[in-house]
Amino acid sequence: GALALGPNQSGQVYHRYGVTLTVPPGAVTDTTRFEIGPLFTDTTPSSPPARLLFANRAFEINAFRFGDPVTQFHQPLTLTLSFADADVSGFKQETLGVWTRSGPEGPWTPLGEPARVMPGAFVFATTHLSQFALFGEGQYQALLPLIAR
Repeated sequence: GALALGPNQSGQVYHRYGVTLTVPPGAVTDTTRFEIGPLFTDTTPSSPPARLLFANRAFEINAFRFGDPVTQFHQPLTLTLSFADADVSGFKQETLGVWTRSGPEGPWTPLGEPARVMPGAFVFATTHLSQFALFGEGQYQALLPLIAR
């Protein structure tokens, strides 16, 4: 999804993968275009954080002013990530978290604590945009026998 907003305007950008970005009035100083799109390296984000698995949500949010990237905002934006139970089956629900990175080569870091947690959704306040993904621990761990000769 995409949306252009001026300095005193507010609005929401939706993406079919369960991502909503809410922009309040005063977040930008000039007309700014917000875009949400899927983020894939094949089908899995590269280099997931240690001991975590990709949980079927990866996306990138960008903003542009006169063609130049905008990464900081004057008011916090609200990022909502929704998911169905089927999207996260096989994961320990309590370990699910949204992680962010500045680009394809950057390390994943936790976005922080959500402002709200609802069944099937995380809501965050953020003043920056970048790449985001949902990661969590698998419910089951495969253990292979060690055979010594």
